[in-house]
Amino acid sequence: MLATGDKTMGACAKTASEMVAVCGAMLSLAAQGAPSVAKFATVCLDVCRRCEAECRKHIQHSPCKDCATACAACQVECKKIAA
Repeated sequence: MLATGDKTMGACAKTASEMVAVCGAMLSLAAQGAPSVAKFATVCLDVCRRCEAECRKHIQHSPCKDCATACAACQVECKKIAA
């Protein structure tokens, strides 16, 4: 849609891109057992909240629905780690 000039999903694409970067970093930190993982989980939680909210605006699109579902699940896990 963005490629055709439709900018209605611009914010969705931007938050999803941020989420992918943050979740990748979270995965790496968790795999290393990094001492900063609990603090970073709060950042990841915030990013996934925002991404889920944005994706829910476009829930009729399968990728957005899947992303929102994944972000909701990620938030559950990040809450456990951040606690």
